[in-house]
Amino acid sequence: MPGRDLSYCVTFTQVMGQTIELSDELIERIEGHLEDDETIAEFVEELVSIYEQEGRFLQEGP
Repeated sequence: MPGRDLSYCVTFTQVMGQTIELSDELIERIEGHLEDDETIAEFVEELVSIYEQEGRFLQEGP
């Protein structure tokens, strides 16, 4: 995206065939939650699984 500092791209070729661009700030936040040798792609995959199982993170709020 123009005007944004996006220095990291995660490519999910096998899963989606698309590239997701993440800001440095979001990468730092994600890295703070990674376990051992877990990759960002694995972390995102786990988040999506939780999202699907829990039904939009319990659909709280409006």
